[in-house]
Amino acid sequence: MATESESTFVEDPGDEADWEDMEDTAQLPGDPLKPGIPQKDIFDNPFIVIVDSSGIHHLPIISCSCGGPVERLTDAMAVGLLPSSFKDIRTVFTIGCLEDFRLANLECKTSAYQYYQKLRRRTNTGNPTSVPNRYAEFRRASREWRHLTKLMEHGIGHTLQSPHTGELAHFCPACPQPGINLPADQEESQDR
Repeated sequence: MATESESTFVEDPGDEADWEDMEDTAQLPGDPLKPGIPQKDIFDNPFIVIVDSSGIHHLPIISCSCGGPVERLTDAMAVGLLPSSFKDIRTVFTIGCLEDFRLANLECKTSAYQYYQKLRRRTNTGNPTSVPNRYAEFRRASREWRHLTKLMEHGIGHTLQSPHTGELAHFCPACPQPGINLPADQEESQDR
């Protein structure tokens, strides 16, 4: 005869149920602190995630669809937004945010993870985990932005040519260069 504790035993499904992927739109049952991310507004315009140095925002985007995906990418870049993908734009980063991260990284040695966590906390101080995690996209966009700025600094950004070896290097005044910071007769002076 089974006791009461043996008859109410339910087998544990294991860790499999704990590790299911959840979409950004999902809301945990009974979790008022983690609302779902809106997908469309009342006029059926899609919402996208806009990452700015002031925080992470969700706004509907209305774009002309006559030009296709290439035109949408050009339009986004024209207004100062760098998309994290080029086919289906769902997340964009402002140029101000990418420049702010670049300077924070160069001067303060702030990592991409620390900077993105700061943006999440700035967006929702009480519950930063409720803000969507676009860290991988942020890293990709910041690398793309650094490459684009390097191309523009060297005058290659607006042409179809690809840079040749050494064209994106900055002039180094400390490197020995004959006629500039070495005497012209350097080879003769090495023999002495």
